[in-house]
Amino acid sequence: MLKPQEWDSVLDNIQSGSTVVCLGAELFTQGGSTIYQQIEHQLENLDHVHLYTDGLFHFRGSADMTSFTRIKQFYQKDFLELNQILEKLASLPIPVFINTNPDLALRKIFQNSGLSHQYSYHHPNKPAAELKEPSVQEPLIYNLLGDIDHRESMVLTHEDLFGFLESVMEGRSISRLLKERINASYNFIFIGLPFDKWYMKVLLHFLQKDVNKRALKFAANHAFDVDVQSFVIEEFKITCVPVKIADFVEELHRKCGEANLLKTPFSAPKLTHYQLWINRVKADELGDLLDDLVAFFTQNQSSDMDSQNQLVHLNGRLAALERMVGKGTIANDDAVLQRNQIRDTILEFLNEKVRPLNL
Repeated sequence: MLKPQEWDSVLDNIQSGSTVVCLGAELFTQGGSTIYQQIEHQLENLDHVHLYTDGLFHFRGSADMTSFTRIKQFYQKDFLELNQILEKLASLPIPVFINTNPDLALRKIFQNSGLSHQYSYHHPNKPAAELKEPSVQEPLIYNLLGDIDHRESMVLTHEDLFGFLESVMEGRSISRLLKERINASYNFIFIGLPFDKWYMKVLLHFLQKDVNKRALKFAANHAFDVDVQSFVIEEFKITCVPVKIADFVEELHRKCGEANLLKTPFSAPKLTHYQLWINRVKADELGDLLDDLVAFFTQNQSSDMDSQNQLVHLNGRLAALERMVGKGTIANDDAVLQRNQIRDTILEFLNEKVRPLNL
């Protein structure tokens, strides 16, 4: 773990809003299975898909989009340990989170906790999105390697990666405000970044020029190869913390709690899954809610095929309705009526299937 004087600096920079947290693929490691192994399993039985040892894919023909659907389903699963880690991180007064995964788990943690934030993602070869100045009160969550809902923004293949790197080198697709915030920060905490991947080293090299030379940099991962650890220390001045991710985040969270730095919503009683899902019905977030319910029941209630079939059917009804609305082939009154019927059916499902489970 960190030395006392290092913890003092970390806490001081967190308190002053001078910290950036970077998240990586190793956060998804489960039971010794890496994210790449889990996604490879997710893509079983798909033709024309090849996973290279560096974690990037080669797709032929329609395999790109069929694989994208499976990968999206993977990231929509309910990863219990990941969520516990992200909840602790979201409770800290951090103004900038840079996510090198395409998932939306951290964003959902903020949404479900009622915490104000702004979200954006990098889209290669497109002008950078307009951002507000990140703050502790309204932090920025920035997906550097794309968004799971937008295939063209994601880095899955070598072609995607080269396009991303070219875009970064040109310097137009990443917000000037984000670069300035990176330069102004005195503390960087890397959690779960796969430093052993060659492209991660290249990416760090490009981003290094925007980092304040005086900044402290710490990294936690499940395991550090000796050569990898030497490389990141010598080339990027990153101190590797010799404990697992969950243990480091737990200690970071505990020390911030002792220093009275935690955000107040996290001291309130935690809402149940049922309460959170009811709130999303009220907010009319029906599409995202159904995606979450399908993923949750598939992973955690796999024997309950009746519920899974109900949810898939509801998802299909909503998708068909939204297509008709988009094409203008349904009257507005009929569209409102059908959406209300779907909403009522979702409420019935939550009360009959979820509430009794005490989730």
